[in-house]
Amino acid sequence: MRKQLIAMLSASLMFSSVSLCAADLEQDMDTLNANLKIVKKTDDAREMQQALTRMRAAAQDAKQSTPDKLEGQPADSAQIKDYHAGLDSLAADLEQDMDTLNANLKIVKKTDDAREMQQALTRMRAAAQDAKQSTPDKLEGQPADSAQIKDYHAGLDSLIAQIDVVSTLAKANNVEGAKREAAKFDEIRNTNHKKFR
Repeated sequence: MRKQLIAMLSASLMFSSVSLCAADLEQDMDTLNANLKIVKKTDDAREMQQALTRMRAAAQDAKQSTPDKLEGQPADSAQIKDYHAGLDSLAADLEQDMDTLNANLKIVKKTDDAREMQQALTRMRAAAQDAKQSTPDKLEGQPADSAQIKDYHAGLDSLIAQIDVVSTLAKANNVEGAKREAAKFDEIRNTNHKKFR
């Protein structure tokens, strides 16, 4: 988890220059750096969660500004999109991950296009992986090595494994087989929602 955060923050920061013109962007980057240090050092789940929350807020706020290095770039340029994607990765929270899973599950169930299905499955997998970095409200305050947290992670791992099964079928252009396997997502979701919602 920490390596992922470091990589995401590095990707976001690579676009910022040493002299940022916007003081609030500089403040956001300072907040991200300070809280990343906490995430790297702490073994306390609550302290880590608080630092991650502050990082998410700073990442969201940083999207309102443009680093000097990207000044003048069109809003739809690849560089601006990469900058925003890096910040979005930091800002995503559990609720957003669940929304992403649900929205893309609908696509998987409805589409007859293998490519569209694969893209939706890729987004689902990323959201499920990201959800492992968060803690549901029901488990707030639980130690990272508690049985409940391990069970939560196991539920996400089973979802990721099933996403991989469906994705393999979609890549083989077996849309019908992929849809049959995708039906298992509902069971995985319902089982885990009962435990953790």
